[in-house]
Amino acid sequence: MTTCSDVRTRIAIGESHTPDVIDHLVGCTACTDYAAQNALIDQQLAPLTRHTAPPALTAALLAIAADHAVAPTPRRQPWWTALLAFAIGLVAMVSTILIAAQLVVVFAGPYGFGAYASDIAASPALAYQWLTKVSPVGATTLLTLESVRIQLIGILMVALGWFAYSNNKSRVRKGIQNRQ
Repeated sequence: MTTCSDVRTRIAIGESHTPDVIDHLVGCTACTDYAAQNALIDQQLAPLTRHTAPPALTAALLAIAADHAVAPTPRRQPWWTALLAFAIGLVAMVSTILIAAQLVVVFAGPYGFGAYASDIAASPALAYQWLTKVSPVGATTLLTLESVRIQLIGILMVALGWFAYSNNKSRVRKGIQNRQ
C-alpha cells in the first residue's frame, strides 16, 4: 500500500509518471493538488538559465574535500581470532603451571617440601581420573591432550635452554667488549 507521504516524496523527486503514483493520484485529491502545484513550479522555473560552476572552483572544492577525507577504518578481525588467541594463552598458562608443579616436585624433595610438592604434582593425575569417570569425552581425547602437554614441556625446555645459551653468549660478548 502506497501512503500519501511516499507519493509526495516521489512526486517531489520527479517520479510522478510511475504506475503506482498514477494509480494513487486517481483516488487522492490532496496528492493530485500537490502534483499540480509541483508541475506549476517546474513550469515557472524551466525558462531560468542554469549556471555551471567554473572548473577552477570545482577543482578547489574537490581538493578541500580530499584534504578533509576520513581514512577508512582498519578491518576488524573476526571474533574467533580473539577466542583462538585466548585458548592458546589459556593452554600455555595451564601448561606452565603444570610444568612448574613438576619442577617443584623435582627440586623440593631435598628441602623438605616433598609432601606438599607431591600433593601438588598429584593434582593433575587426580583430575585426569575424575575426568575419565565423569566426562563423556573419553580417554582417547585426554591421552591426546597429555601428549600435547608433554610436547609443550619439551618446547619449554628447548626455549629455556636457548635462553640460557643466548644469555650466556651475550655475557661473553659484553665481557670481550669490556676488555677491549
